[in-house]
Amino acid sequence: MSGHVRILGFDPGTRVAGYGVIDAGPGGELSVVSYGAIHLQKTGAKVDIPIRLRKLYEALEEIVREHGPEVLALEKVFHGRSFESVMKVGEARGVGLLVGALHDLKIAEYAPTRVKKVVTGNGQASKSQVQKMMARLLNLSELPDPQDVTDALALAFCYAQGLRRPDLSTS
Repeated sequence: MSGHVRILGFDPGTRVAGYGVIDAGPGGELSVVSYGAIHLQKTGAKVDIPIRLRKLYEALEEIVREHGPEVLALEKVFHGRSFESVMKVGEARGVGLLVGALHDLKIAEYAPTRVKKVVTGNGQASKSQVQKMMARLLNLSELPDPQDVTDALALAFCYAQGLRRPDLSTS
């Protein structure tokens, strides 16, 4: 790795999506640039999926324009949920892939177990274990919340680790 790489981790959702932007330095140093949750539905309000997806697109566009990442890291599709849930996450994931493609970002996809293993050393780690490790590894003053934010930071972290250790790269 010759210089700094800015990585956008994205955890897709149609109600809440998480993002985390980190810089990975040539010596393995990491710095958190920004992170947060994109809330796509107000509590108690019913908002159609196409409108939520548009809002997600607009929010991701703004994040990419503001922070200028070179890489988009996100989870591979997995089958642990109901069909309807998988479809909704897939639609939000598609929005992320579109934004990445429109900005010529390198796309890196990871299985959830791979991310957990890179972050905690255990591919079956609990969400709270991942959350605590991300706070520790990224020197955050508080636990990232909601879980979508933790997952996004973990995805960006996973890519950063793969820069230094090719055996941890995408798969």
